[in-house]
Order: sequence, then structure tokens, then C-alpha cells
Amino acid sequence: MKTLLLSWLFLGLGVLLCELFNQGRGLWRLYRRPAPRPDRTAADLVQVLVSARNEVQTLPAFFQAMAAQDWPRDQLRLILVDDASTDDTATVIHNALVQWPGSLMLRGQGRGKIRALAQAVAAAEDGPLLFTDADCRPNPGWVRAHMELLTDATVPVDVSCGHVRVLGPGWAGALESVSSFLSSLQVLSGVGRQNPAFARGGNWAMQRKALQRAGGYAGLEGFGSGDDVHLTRRLVHSGARFGYAGNSSAHVLTTMPTDSAARRQQLRRRYGKIPVLEQAERVRQLLLGVGFSGMLGITPLAIGALPLFGNAPLGLLLLKCWLGALGLVVLTLVPVVEIGIRLLDEGQQRLRLMLLLPVQPLQTVLYGIWGSLGGYSWKGHRTQAGKPKPHGTVKEAKSE
Repeated sequence: MKTLLLSWLFLGLGVLLCELFNQGRGLWRLYRRPAPRPDRTAADLVQVLVSARNEVQTLPAFFQAMAAQDWPRDQLRLILVDDASTDDTATVIHNALVQWPGSLMLRGQGRGKIRALAQAVAAAEDGPLLFTDADCRPNPGWVRAHMELLTDATVPVDVSCGHVRVLGPGWAGALESVSSFLSSLQVLSGVGRQNPAFARGGNWAMQRKALQRAGGYAGLEGFGSGDDVHLTRRLVHSGARFGYAGNSSAHVLTTMPTDSAARRQQLRRRYGKIPVLEQAERVRQLLLGVGFSGMLGITPLAIGALPLFGNAPLGLLLLKCWLGALGLVVLTLVPVVEIGIRLLDEGQQRLRLMLLLPVQPLQTVLYGIWGSLGGYSWKGHRTQAGKPKPHGTVKEAKSE
């Protein structure tokens, strides 16, 4: 028993320290990256692509956010796909696009976000493409921040990633905000190493030619979601160069569902993407789950239970080892998180992280297992559990 518990504890410690070192390495590289110097001779036309299904309540705020962008209206075109909505989404889009010359509303067949976005890409012209969601509200500097990266004359960038801030009331809203921050932290670090495992689908941009070189959405139509995972890996394999628009002007805001059932489905969808990850990333996620369960779950439970079984000396030894390991993790974690806070311009997360960081990994593990094994329902589509289709790489995928 003693050997098993200590082995689990130190395995978890080793996994977490290795992960923090790797994350910190990517963040530090990005922190030292020079500020973009946009090429003023580059094309100014920007196309924003959005898939919408039953978003009649959220679209007015989206269009207001687009109208507030710090970018010339005549150089900003919107391509929205109404994915067979059963409410008045199509009417809202049609009426709003009257104010956006050259913009398009496409009719989807209700077969999911990936097919809808593929339809939008096919209708777009060559040049920069910005992606967000119909329930998101980009900050006024969103377009300009991504364009400065995509036209950087110093460090060439094909794909620009960004942060999504989740808003919501009470402790549930604070936990969602922390979760979103930590997700963006992983993307940020991956961009620093030029090997992100995923991006934030509600906030990223790319050159259309880079997307075509990566194979676009070809072969991914059968997936219910996960376009941010699939396309990111395809872009990495194709040699695309990544940048990150982290300051607050480039943030995209979204509000978590108020209905608890819808919120659970959203969490299952967000964290239940383990089956669609590449093999190396699935192993990494598994090791992180072992590390977190060892540090935050199994060891504390064992410490509390051992005295009840008359083994107080082992419990005391385990407590000392656990406190030492926890202190080492915290000392390593603090500078990593601090760099991320500065890069993402998210100073308000410091207090939330202090209070909720022990809870958030457990939520991730819980919903990751639940969503991966049980599937989820979202936007009228049911995703079943089970082994997904293999990833399309740039060699396997056909160009659009």
C-alpha cells in the first residue's frame, strides 16, 4: 500500500512538472517574440465566417460587435451560414446584412458546423479569413489585431489564434472563466512552440491559401464538432506558421448557457474531444489525468482514510510527501501562469485561479471522460461515443 500510494503521488508530480516546464517553454518563447509590424501594402479586405443554427437571441449582439470594429466597413465582409435553423435566424441575418455590402448569407442543410464552415470557405475569396461563433462578441480591436499578425513583415504568420473569455454569474461563471483562460494558455504555449494541439474555434484567423494547403475541411464532414482540433493539426502538418493575438483588444466574449442541462452538454462537448485527438495528444491528456488524480484526488483521500484503518504513521508520511509535492508544483506553476496572464491581458484571473484551480482540473477530467464515453447533444445533433474516423493529414486530405 505504501509503495503504491507513493508511486502514484510521485508519478503525478513528475507528469505535472514536465507539463508545466513544457508549457512555460512555449509561453516564454511567445513572450520574447517581437511585436508585429504590419505590412501596410497588404490587402485590406477581411472576411468573417460564421455558422449559425437557432441563434436568433445572440445574433443582434454579434452584429453590434461587428459594427463596432476598428476597421473600415467597406473592407469587412461577413459570410454567415444559416444551418437549417428552426427559428428566425435566417430573417435576422438577412435583415442585418443589408448594411454590409458584399456580404453573404448561405443556406446550410443542418448537417453540422463543420459542413457549414466548409460551405462558407468555398464561397470566400482568397485573403484573410476570420472565424468566430454566432454567440460570440468580438472586442472592437479584434479584426485589426488579427490582421496585424497576418500581415506581419517581421515574423511571417499564416494562422493567428486568440482568446475567448467566458462570462457568467456566480461561482459557475467564475469556474468557466478560469477554464477558458487555461484552455487559451495551452493554445498560447503551443503557438510559442509552433505545435498547438488545438485552437479556440470562436477566435482565430488564417490566410485562405494556408487553409487550402492544409486540405481544408475535406474528409472532416462526418465529425459533429472539433473543427478547432482537426484544422489546427492539419495546419501544423502543412507547415503553417502560427501567431497569437493575446491582448484584450482581440478578445472574444461569450456567455455560458443559463440552463444547467445545456451547460452540462456544452462541457461534455468541450472536454469530450479526447477520441478525436492525435495519438500523442491522447497520451498526454491521459497522463495529465493520472497526474491530477494522483495529486488532487487519490492522495488526499488516502491521507484522510488511512488513520481510520489504523495506519496513522503511513498517513502522516503521505501527508508530508503530498505537501512537499504540492508546494513544488505551486512554485513551478506561479511563474507559468503569470506569463500567461500578461500575454492574455487577464489580470482578473489571479484571484479566481487561487480559489478555483484545485477544482477546475477535476471538472475537466470528469467531463472529459463523460463526453468521450457518453457523447453529447449540441445544436440538434447527437454525437455518439466510440472511436472516431482517423485524422486527415495534409497528405490524406484533398484540397478544396
